[in-house]
Amino acid sequence: MRCPHCGIEVPPDEQFFCPFCGKSLLTKPSKIYGKLPIISGVLTIIASVLIVLAGSLTILEALNTYEGFGYGFIAGTNVFFWFSGGYHIIAFSFGLLGSIFQIKKKHVSLVIFINVLLLVSAAFLVAQSNFIIQLSSDYFYTSDIYLFLAIPLFALLILSIILISLSKKVFK
Repeated sequence: MRCPHCGIEVPPDEQFFCPFCGKSLLTKPSKIYGKLPIISGVLTIIASVLIVLAGSLTILEALNTYEGFGYGFIAGTNVFFWFSGGYHIIAFSFGLLGSIFQIKKKHVSLVIFINVLLLVSAAFLVAQSNFIIQLSSDYFYTSDIYLFLAIPLFALLILSIILISLSKKVFK
């Protein structure tokens, strides 16, 4: 086998790097790297669906609190729930757009930025849960729902970002 960079014949025991010029003997990325953005895109779609579910629950929570107009259980809670629910719905839209870019292997910087926006949505869920926990023991089931949505969201999105960063070279 000859090195594709310097043209010198490479000993058969060398598989990855040319001993003469030091460059990689692999001329194209491994097949697995081409599939990582697709896997990451699917993970982002799943996370986006969880986020829109959380956004719907958040808006329902805001509507059920003093008919949606009061300040909720503690000052500012209802305003935060309206803001958070709207953010979740918008994040869902961006998440779907980002997953399309991931699957098509385009705009790596934008894809990472969108996944970070989705991580902020998961952080809002933790804050919502914290608001509810501070209220009373009657509302623990609602706080549990937000936490049960936030934990897989963090896992899915961090894994998605790791897969994107591993496969940056296949993006256009």
